[in-house]
Amino acid sequence: MRRLIILMLCSTALCCHPIYVMVCNPRSVSTAIERSFMERGDLKIFHEPFQQVFLHRVLGDQIVQKLDFEYQSLDYSEVTCAIMKAAKQQAVFVKDMSNAVCDFLKEDPSWLQHPDIHFFFLIRNPARTIESNYRAILHRFPRDIPKIGLWHRFDLQYELSQTVDDPLIIDADDFLTCPESMLPKICDKLGVDFKSAMLSWQPRMPREWVPFAPFHQDAANSSKFMPAKPLENRFQHVLKEHLSVLEDAYQKMLPFYEKLYELRLKN
Repeated sequence: MRRLIILMLCSTALCCHPIYVMVCNPRSVSTAIERSFMERGDLKIFHEPFQQVFLHRVLGDQIVQKLDFEYQSLDYSEVTCAIMKAAKQQAVFVKDMSNAVCDFLKEDPSWLQHPDIHFFFLIRNPARTIESNYRAILHRFPRDIPKIGLWHRFDLQYELSQTVDDPLIIDADDFLTCPESMLPKICDKLGVDFKSAMLSWQPRMPREWVPFAPFHQDAANSSKFMPAKPLENRFQHVLKEHLSVLEDAYQKMLPFYEKLYELRLKN
C-alpha cells in the first residue's frame, strides 16, 4: 500500500523539467563528467541513486548499512519520487550504473517512454575499467573479486541503448583526448547550453560522493579533465589467482563494448 501511494504521488506525468540519465559502468570517468555537470549550477545532481537499492538486493543489509547514502531508501519508487520532485523545480542530472538502472527499469519501464527523460551512455574499454575496478577493490573488498563481472555490464548498456532513438554514446577515452570540443557536442545533443565552467572546477569531495569516497578520490582531487594514460598490456598487474575471473568478464563484455563504440559520438 505504501509503495502504491508513493507511485500515485510521484507519477512521471508530473515531471516539469528534463531529466538526463547517464548510464555507465565503474571506472569510466563518469564521476569526473558528473563533476563537470555540477559546475553548470542549473542542474540538480543525483549521484547513483538507484545503486543503494541494487546493492541491498545483491549484497544485503550489511554493505548498505556501512555506507552513508544521501538518499536513505531501499525501494526504487522512493528514489524516483525524489527525482521527480526535484524535476518539478529544475532540470535533473542522474549518474548511475548500468546494472542498477536496468534493474530499476524492469520495475518501471515507463521512464523509457517519457518525453522529458533522456538516457545517454558513457562507455570505456573494459580492459581499462575492469582492471581499474580490480585495483580499487583488491584491498577493500577482496571477497567481491569473483563478482567483478556483475558491475561491468556493457551488455545491459547496449540493450538499453537499442530502446532509445538516436542514442548518445560517449567513449571516455575519446572524450579525454579533447574535452574542449566534446563537451559542447554532448550539450548540444542533450539540448542544453554549453558552459565553459564545465571544463574546470575546484578540488573537493561533494556530499553525494561520500558513500563511495575511496573510489572517487581521484575525481575529488582533480580540477579538470586529464588525458588518459596509454593502455598497457591487459591485466599485467593482476594477481595470478584472479586473472581468469577478470579475463572471463573482459571476454564476455568486449563484443558489447565494440558494438557501442561503433555508435559513439565522434569528435
